[in-house]
Amino acid sequence: MDYLFLVLTLICVYALLATSLNLIKGYGGLFSVAHAVFFGIGAYAFTIVRIEYGVPFPLALVVAFATAAAASLALSIPSLRVSGEYLLLATFAVQVLGTSLFLNLDITGGPAGIRDIPHADLFGYVFQTNGQVFLITLAVSTLCWWMMYETTRSPFGRVMKAIREDEIGIAALGKNTLWFKIAVFFIGCGFAGVAGGLFATVITFINPDSFVIYVSFTVVIMVLLGGLANPFGGIAGAAVLITLEEALRVIMPTAAGAHLAMVLFGLILVGVIMRRPQGLLPEHATSTLVADSAGLEGRGQRQAVKLEHVNPNAFAADAQGPLLRIDNVTKSYGGLVAVHDTSISVDAGDIIGIVGPNGAGKTTLFDLIGGSIRPNAGKISYRGQNLSTLKPHRIAQAGIGRLFQHVRPFSNMTALDNVLVSFPRSLRENPLFAWLPIDRSGEAARREKAFDLLRYMGLEGHANEKVGELSFGQQKLVGFARLLAQGASVWLLDEPAAGIDPQMRQDIRRTILRVREDLGVTMLIVEHNMDFLEGLVDRVVFMAEGTVAKVAGFDEIMADKDLNRLYLGV
Repeated sequence: MDYLFLVLTLICVYALLATSLNLIKGYGGLFSVAHAVFFGIGAYAFTIVRIEYGVPFPLALVVAFATAAAASLALSIPSLRVSGEYLLLATFAVQVLGTSLFLNLDITGGPAGIRDIPHADLFGYVFQTNGQVFLITLAVSTLCWWMMYETTRSPFGRVMKAIREDEIGIAALGKNTLWFKIAVFFIGCGFAGVAGGLFATVITFINPDSFVIYVSFTVVIMVLLGGLANPFGGIAGAAVLITLEEALRVIMPTAAGAHLAMVLFGLILVGVIMRRPQGLLPEHATSTLVADSAGLEGRGQRQAVKLEHVNPNAFAADAQGPLLRIDNVTKSYGGLVAVHDTSISVDAGDIIGIVGPNGAGKTTLFDLIGGSIRPNAGKISYRGQNLSTLKPHRIAQAGIGRLFQHVRPFSNMTALDNVLVSFPRSLRENPLFAWLPIDRSGEAARREKAFDLLRYMGLEGHANEKVGELSFGQQKLVGFARLLAQGASVWLLDEPAAGIDPQMRQDIRRTILRVREDLGVTMLIVEHNMDFLEGLVDRVVFMAEGTVAKVAGFDEIMADKDLNRLYLGV
């Protein structure tokens, strides 16, 4: 029975460790192979303060969290500016460095490690037997799991999933992606440190062998096996692998058993990737609506509904003079000039079409306004504020939203979550408060408002569907709902009529007109389909070779034979 309690205790420890990595990988989309290092930092920090300073067990776990989390900043701040293979290499280097430090530092005991770690104690009671140790480990790991679970269900968790799906798309909605990635890495590594403290208590002996790269890979396998972005995924993965490892230890109590476990873990990883890449448990939606919500059972037919939870005055932009000014802006890439000495003035409530041949600089102009690239010369101002030096999320927060040509949907999130994540910062979007069960009324109000926006777009019947499963035209309508949730006063619409059928094209057109009429939103529309712009825009900006060739009404542009020859070749 004691051995069974020991196995269950180890499952609790590794389930906590795997869940903390799932927070980083499953929700944040950040791949790390250095999780064992932070597991080890927490274990050593916990052990040292327990032995050297007599710190009580609960406080020592707090120290383990704080030490591992603080150490994560040395990795996350410089390395999270990159992604993909560069981040993988950075975490691999940290794993190698961490293992070396554990082996060579006097404070860690070197290769011999540290023995006789005190048992857990609480209010004077010491947990000594395996059954007692299991109970205290279960209690602590459950508390930590609940804190992470609440974090994943919070607005902070939604933002992290959106960053995982499309970092450029969520930055265009006003979110500082670097800050969020550092925060999720901080939290995940902190809870890995708590798992290390529990591990030290359970085993009562630690040395560098417990925190080598094999352990990091094992935890990765647990997460992938259990299910990414599922709060129970780490528990499922840890239960399967720890049970398998202990069973092999009983059947083959030699080095061959340990080697066989490594081979089996590798085969399990390959099998999961090939046969069930989502893992044993599917991803959880952050927010859903019940099936009998008003209109949810319908198919979302377009109706002229009014916005019930949106203040129309929030979008109308009163400005002295032009709302948006582009003054003599130039952008070049070496010898290639993409935009040259371009000037455009936009008044509040305008709908302006931007047309021209491919390579005329239309999308580059949008990139300059949105802040994803900086101009070499000139100035872009909104309500008198210079945007030329601001980062994309700051420009979005100022009131400029963008619908990309390919929408950039958060495909594995529901339509409801796509809209919810677009609202400006809420209380639980701050990681300090994300785990607290507070702001329930605020979240309910945002959910009602998000559903109201989906209903306004005729998508109430698709609220709980993943956006990746919707048609391209419906994804664009979700994009409009996201812009409304963002509260943007100026919309940059990049080819909204492209890639959709004629009926949906007319639907998009009516939506644009309704949004301008109901809310007074100002829009710039890059479009190749001139029929789509007819009767929609107030005036047309014709661009050619990176500069503005002419600004005039639609009919005048269409009647200009020189421009038609340049654009249409006729």
